[in-house]
Amino acid sequence: ILGSRDLDRGQQALESLGTAARATLLQLDVTSQPSIDAALKALQAQNVRLDALVNKAGVATGFTYKGADAMRDTLSCNFYGVEAVTRTLLPLIVDGGRIVMIGSGAGPSFVEKCSAERQALLTDPQVEFGSLKALCDEAQAVADQVDRGNEDADAAFAKIGLNSGAYGLSKACLAAYAMHVARSNTGLTVST
Repeated sequence: ILGSRDLDRGQQALESLGTAARATLLQLDVTSQPSIDAALKALQAQNVRLDALVNKAGVATGFTYKGADAMRDTLSCNFYGVEAVTRTLLPLIVDGGRIVMIGSGAGPSFVEKCSAERQALLTDPQVEFGSLKALCDEAQAVADQVDRGNEDADAAFAKIGLNSGAYGLSKACLAAYAMHVARSNTGLTVST
C-alpha cells in the first residue's frame, strides 16, 4: 500500500517502481487528520493488517532559517504528520511488525548544535511526545516573533538553546519520537 497526497503522483510513483501490479494506492495527506482517518477507515473496511509502516513523507527546507511559514510546514509534515499517521495506524500493525521513520543526518547535526539542555531532551530514551511538541511549539513561537521583525533568527533561536533550521529540528524530533514509540510498543521494531 502506498499512501500519497496526490493520487496522480502516487500512481506515477507506483509505475516508476514497477510495483503497480503488487501494490495499491491510498490517498493520504499526512498533514490532515481527516485524511489520515479516512485512510484508516479504508484499510479497516478491507480488513488490512500491516506488517510494516514506513513514514517517508517529508519536506526539506534547507538548513538555515526560511521563515515562520516554512517552520510550520516542515514541522507539520516531518514531525506532526509522522506522529499522527503512526498513532492512527498503530492498531493495524501486527505484533512483531515494524515502524520505519525516515530520518536524516540533519537530525543529529541539529542536536550537536543545541544547548546541553536541549541535547538532553532530544536524546533522552524516556522522552515523551508532549515534551517534543512543547519544544516545537516554542520554536514556532520564536519563528513567528522573528518574522514580525523583532529579532535576528540565529540570535533568537540561540536564546532558547536551538539553531534556526526547521528541517534539522523536525528530524531531531522525529528521531526522539521514534525512541518514544519503541519504548511504548515493545512488540514492534521501530527504527529511523
